[in-house]
Amino acid sequence: MTFTETITDLRTITLRDSKWKNSKYQSLKECSTTEKGDWGENLLCKILSEGGLPTTRHNHGRGGYDVEAPSWRTEVKLATEDVGGKFQFNGLDLDRDFDAGFLLGVTPEELFFLYLPKNNLHPTLYTGFSKWTLHPVQMVRLTEDNFWASWTALNAGKRVH
Repeated sequence: MTFTETITDLRTITLRDSKWKNSKYQSLKECSTTEKGDWGENLLCKILSEGGLPTTRHNHGRGGYDVEAPSWRTEVKLATEDVGGKFQFNGLDLDRDFDAGFLLGVTPEELFFLYLPKNNLHPTLYTGFSKWTLHPVQMVRLTEDNFWASWTALNAGKRVH
């Protein structure tokens, strides 16, 4: 067996045993970290835009925040479900210039989220970056109704900057 065949063979074994194989979000799971982040940022922009809100993706997600919509500069973090059934959101740096965090958790078949103001984000520090580890039951299933209910709650009492 050649070196390339060995690598391909082991990858096939891993996928065969994975809960992600043939799942709705398998292709997202297999993307690079940057591609996953881009997907999450684009998803939030599209949801907000289709809801009639002027929305822009800030500097293609490079900088203090990722998405800007009325009154909110949002940092978007996407995590796929790990073997323990949890999401680990990394690099949530509270020193960056943003107002809210959109945490998007991806399981093989469903999407979960939290959309919280920055002052409600209290992650633990890990090697200089912040992280949250959450289980799907600690989040909200991403549906149109749930998203807009969260957006309404997020905007209740929001200061305009």
